[in-house]
Amino acid sequence: MLADSGGEFDWSGYFSRMRAEDYLGRLDPLAVLLHLRAELGESRPQFTFVVTRMLRSLLRGIDFRGQRVLELGAGTGFLTRWLVSEYGMEGRLVDNNTEARRAFDAMDDHTKDRIDYVMSDLFTYASAERHDVVCSFGVIEHFADKTDILRAHTKHLREGGMLLLLVPMDTPLSRVYYEVYPELNLGYRELWTVAEFKEILVGQGLEVVRVETSRGYSYDMMGAVCRRAKEEK
Repeated sequence: MLADSGGEFDWSGYFSRMRAEDYLGRLDPLAVLLHLRAELGESRPQFTFVVTRMLRSLLRGIDFRGQRVLELGAGTGFLTRWLVSEYGMEGRLVDNNTEARRAFDAMDDHTKDRIDYVMSDLFTYASAERHDVVCSFGVIEHFADKTDILRAHTKHLREGGMLLLLVPMDTPLSRVYYEVYPELNLGYRELWTVAEFKEILVGQGLEVVRVETSRGYSYDMMGAVCRRAKEEK
Protein backbone atom coordinates (compact mmCIF):
# COMPACT_ATOMS: atom_id res chain seq x y z
CA MET A 1 0.00 0.00 0.00
CA LEU A 2 3.03 2.28 0.23
CA ALA A 3 3.91 4.38 -2.75
CA ASP A 4 7.05 3.40 -4.65
CA SER A 5 10.02 5.18 -3.09
CA GLY A 6 11.49 5.65 -6.55
CA GLY A 7 14.88 4.27 -5.60
CA GLU A 8 16.76 1.96 -3.30
CA PHE A 9 15.36 1.55 0.20
CA ASP A 10 17.33 3.27 2.94
CA TRP A 11 17.81 0.52 5.53
CA SER A 12 19.67 2.87 7.85
CA GLY A 13 16.38 4.24 9.12
CA TYR A 14 14.44 0.97 9.17
CA PHE A 15 14.51 0.55 12.95
CA SER A 16 13.98 4.22 13.69
CA ARG A 17 10.67 6.01 14.25
CA MET A 18 12.12 9.23 12.85
CA ARG A 19 10.78 8.60 9.35
CA ALA A 20 7.43 7.10 10.40
CA GLU A 21 5.50 10.27 9.61
CA ASP A 22 6.91 10.28 6.10
CA TYR A 23 5.81 6.68 5.47
CA LEU A 24 2.41 7.17 7.07
CA GLY A 25 1.83 10.19 4.89
CA ARG A 26 2.01 7.96 1.81
CA LEU A 27 -0.70 5.58 3.00
CA ASP A 28 -4.19 5.60 1.52
CA PRO A 29 -6.42 5.47 4.66
CA LEU A 30 -9.44 4.06 2.83
CA ALA A 31 -7.35 1.36 1.18
CA VAL A 32 -5.91 0.39 4.57
CA LEU A 33 -9.40 0.25 6.11
CA LEU A 34 -10.81 -1.90 3.31
CA HIS A 35 -7.80 -4.19 3.45
CA LEU A 36 -8.20 -4.70 7.20
CA ARG A 37 -11.94 -5.36 6.80
CA ALA A 38 -11.16 -8.01 4.21
CA GLU A 39 -8.45 -9.61 6.36
CA LEU A 40 -10.71 -9.67 9.44
CA GLY A 41 -13.88 -10.70 7.63
CA GLU A 42 -15.90 -13.39 9.37
CA SER A 43 -16.06 -16.97 8.14
CA ARG A 44 -18.82 -19.29 9.37
CA PRO A 45 -16.74 -22.51 9.12
CA GLN A 46 -13.81 -20.86 10.92
CA PHE A 47 -16.16 -19.43 13.56
CA THR A 48 -17.67 -22.86 14.20
CA PHE A 49 -14.25 -24.49 14.45
CA VAL A 50 -12.82 -21.88 16.84
CA VAL A 51 -15.87 -21.76 19.12
CA THR A 52 -16.17 -25.56 19.17
CA ARG A 53 -12.54 -25.86 20.26
CA MET A 54 -13.12 -23.35 23.05
CA LEU A 55 -16.39 -24.91 24.23
CA ARG A 56 -14.96 -28.44 24.39
CA SER A 57 -12.14 -27.18 26.57
CA LEU A 58 -14.45 -25.04 28.69
CA LEU A 59 -16.95 -27.85 29.28
CA ARG A 60 -14.53 -30.75 29.72
CA GLY A 61 -15.71 -33.09 32.44
CA ILE A 62 -19.21 -31.57 32.52
CA ASP A 63 -22.04 -33.82 31.38
CA PHE A 64 -25.08 -32.02 29.95
CA ARG A 65 -26.61 -35.10 28.33
CA GLY A 66 -30.39 -35.03 28.38
CA GLN A 67 -30.61 -31.68 30.14
CA ARG A 68 -32.53 -28.54 29.20
CA VAL A 69 -30.86 -25.33 28.05
CA LEU A 70 -32.28 -21.81 27.79
CA GLU A 71 -30.50 -19.21 25.64
CA LEU A 72 -31.29 -15.52 26.17
CA GLY A 73 -30.79 -12.92 23.45
CA ALA A 74 -30.35 -15.98 21.31
CA GLY A 75 -30.46 -14.63 17.76
CA THR A 76 -30.33 -17.78 15.63
CA GLY A 77 -29.31 -19.86 18.64
CA PHE A 78 -25.80 -20.93 17.61
CA LEU A 79 -24.82 -21.82 21.17
CA THR A 80 -27.96 -23.82 21.91
CA ARG A 81 -27.81 -25.61 18.58
CA TRP A 82 -24.21 -26.58 19.36
CA LEU A 83 -25.16 -27.87 22.83
CA VAL A 84 -28.14 -29.80 21.48
CA SER A 85 -25.97 -31.40 18.81
CA GLU A 86 -23.13 -32.18 21.22
CA TYR A 87 -25.12 -33.44 24.23
CA GLY A 88 -28.61 -34.31 22.98
CA MET A 89 -30.13 -31.53 25.10
CA GLU A 90 -33.55 -29.92 24.76
CA GLY A 91 -33.38 -26.18 24.07
CA ARG A 92 -35.36 -22.96 24.19
CA LEU A 93 -34.36 -19.70 22.51
CA VAL A 94 -35.61 -16.32 23.71
CA ASP A 95 -35.25 -13.24 21.49
CA ASN A 96 -37.56 -10.52 20.19
CA ASN A 97 -35.69 -9.91 16.92
CA THR A 98 -37.95 -10.82 13.99
CA GLU A 99 -35.04 -11.04 11.53
CA ALA A 100 -33.20 -13.48 13.77
CA ARG A 101 -36.35 -15.57 14.12
CA ARG A 102 -36.86 -15.58 10.37
CA ALA A 103 -33.26 -16.70 9.84
CA PHE A 104 -33.67 -19.47 12.42
CA ASP A 105 -36.87 -20.70 10.77
CA ALA A 106 -35.13 -20.81 7.37
CA MET A 107 -32.24 -22.95 8.65
CA ASP A 108 -31.85 -26.55 7.58
CA ASP A 109 -30.61 -27.85 10.93
CA HIS A 110 -31.55 -31.16 12.54
CA THR A 111 -31.26 -29.69 16.04
CA LYS A 112 -34.34 -27.51 15.48
CA ASP A 113 -36.55 -30.52 16.26
CA ARG A 114 -35.35 -30.28 19.88
CA ILE A 115 -35.58 -26.47 20.19
CA ASP A 116 -38.50 -24.12 20.66
CA TYR A 117 -38.31 -20.38 19.99
CA VAL A 118 -40.03 -17.77 22.17
CA MET A 119 -40.37 -14.24 20.84
CA SER A 120 -39.81 -12.13 23.93
CA ASP A 121 -37.55 -9.53 25.49
CA LEU A 122 -35.09 -11.35 27.73
CA PHE A 123 -35.92 -9.09 30.71
CA THR A 124 -39.67 -9.63 30.51
CA TYR A 125 -39.59 -13.33 29.58
CA ALA A 126 -41.39 -15.26 32.30
CA SER A 127 -41.70 -19.00 32.80
CA ALA A 128 -42.28 -21.31 35.75
CA GLU A 129 -39.83 -23.77 34.20
CA ARG A 130 -36.29 -23.84 35.52
CA HIS A 131 -33.42 -24.96 33.30
CA ASP A 132 -30.28 -27.00 33.86
CA VAL A 133 -28.25 -24.55 31.77
CA VAL A 134 -28.90 -20.89 30.99
CA CYS A 135 -26.61 -19.35 28.40
CA SER A 136 -25.96 -16.37 26.17
CA PHE A 137 -23.43 -15.47 23.50
CA GLY A 138 -22.38 -11.84 23.08
CA VAL A 139 -25.14 -10.41 25.26
CA ILE A 140 -24.08 -9.29 28.72
CA GLU A 141 -21.33 -6.94 27.48
CA HIS A 142 -24.04 -4.70 25.99
CA PHE A 143 -25.47 -3.76 29.40
CA ALA A 144 -23.94 -1.32 31.87
CA ASP A 145 -25.99 -2.75 34.74
CA LYS A 146 -24.52 -6.20 35.30
CA THR A 147 -26.87 -6.97 38.18
CA ASP A 148 -30.01 -6.80 36.04
CA ILE A 149 -28.63 -8.69 33.05
CA LEU A 150 -27.14 -11.51 35.11
CA ARG A 151 -30.27 -11.76 37.27
CA ALA A 152 -32.24 -12.17 34.04
CA HIS A 153 -30.12 -15.28 33.48
CA THR A 154 -29.91 -16.80 36.95
CA LYS A 155 -33.63 -16.52 37.75
CA HIS A 156 -34.29 -19.27 35.18
CA LEU A 157 -31.71 -21.71 36.64
CA ARG A 158 -32.74 -24.75 38.62
CA GLU A 159 -30.91 -25.43 41.86
CA GLY A 160 -27.43 -26.65 40.96
CA GLY A 161 -27.78 -25.43 37.37
CA MET A 162 -24.97 -23.95 35.29
CA LEU A 163 -24.60 -20.55 33.67
CA LEU A 164 -22.67 -20.49 30.38
CA LEU A 165 -21.58 -17.07 29.09
CA LEU A 166 -19.57 -16.26 25.96
CA VAL A 167 -18.34 -12.72 25.23
CA PRO A 168 -15.71 -10.96 23.10
CA MET A 169 -12.37 -10.54 24.90
CA ASP A 170 -10.44 -7.30 25.28
CA THR A 171 -7.33 -7.80 23.16
CA PRO A 172 -5.60 -5.65 20.51
CA LEU A 173 -7.16 -7.83 17.80
CA SER A 174 -10.69 -7.39 19.16
CA ARG A 175 -10.22 -3.63 19.45
CA VAL A 176 -8.97 -3.38 15.86
CA TYR A 177 -11.87 -5.55 14.66
CA TYR A 178 -14.50 -3.28 16.20
CA GLU A 179 -12.66 -0.18 14.96
CA VAL A 180 -12.72 -1.31 11.32
CA TYR A 181 -16.31 -2.54 11.60
CA PRO A 182 -17.91 0.61 13.10
CA GLU A 183 -21.37 -0.57 12.04
CA LEU A 184 -21.11 -3.15 14.84
CA ASN A 185 -20.62 -0.42 17.44
CA LEU A 186 -23.92 1.42 17.17
CA GLY A 187 -25.01 0.39 20.67
CA TYR A 188 -23.39 0.08 24.08
CA ARG A 189 -20.56 -2.45 24.36
CA GLU A 190 -17.82 -3.25 26.86
CA LEU A 191 -14.70 -5.33 26.29
CA TRP A 192 -13.11 -7.15 29.23
CA THR A 193 -9.95 -9.00 30.01
CA VAL A 194 -10.22 -12.44 31.63
CA ALA A 195 -9.52 -10.92 35.05
CA GLU A 196 -12.21 -8.26 34.57
CA PHE A 197 -14.70 -10.88 33.38
CA LYS A 198 -14.11 -13.03 36.47
CA GLU A 199 -14.36 -10.00 38.75
CA ILE A 200 -17.76 -9.08 37.31
CA LEU A 201 -19.11 -12.61 37.71
CA VAL A 202 -17.84 -13.10 41.25
CA GLY A 203 -19.11 -9.64 42.16
CA GLN A 204 -22.59 -10.75 41.12
CA GLY A 205 -22.59 -13.75 43.45
CA LEU A 206 -21.42 -16.38 40.98
CA GLU A 207 -18.83 -19.10 41.44
CA VAL A 208 -16.64 -19.26 38.34
CA VAL A 209 -16.04 -22.93 37.62
CA ARG A 210 -13.82 -22.35 34.59
CA VAL A 211 -12.88 -19.71 32.01
CA GLU A 212 -11.41 -20.45 28.59
CA THR A 213 -10.24 -18.16 25.83
CA SER A 214 -10.31 -18.67 22.11
CA ARG A 215 -7.92 -17.37 19.49
CA GLY A 216 -7.71 -17.78 15.74
CA TYR A 217 -10.83 -15.89 14.68
CA SER A 218 -11.51 -12.34 13.49
CA TYR A 219 -11.72 -11.25 17.12
CA ASP A 220 -10.86 -12.96 20.40
CA MET A 221 -13.51 -14.52 22.64
CA MET A 222 -13.77 -16.03 26.09
CA GLY A 223 -16.31 -18.18 27.85
CA ALA A 224 -17.17 -18.86 31.48
CA VAL A 225 -19.15 -21.62 33.13
CA CYS A 226 -20.55 -20.64 36.53
CA ARG A 227 -22.96 -21.60 39.27
CA ARG A 228 -24.51 -19.62 42.09
CA ALA A 229 -21.87 -19.22 44.77
CA LYS A 230 -24.33 -19.88 47.63
CA GLU A 231 -25.15 -23.33 46.32
CA GLU A 232 -23.22 -26.35 47.46
CA LYS A 233 -21.12 -28.15 44.90
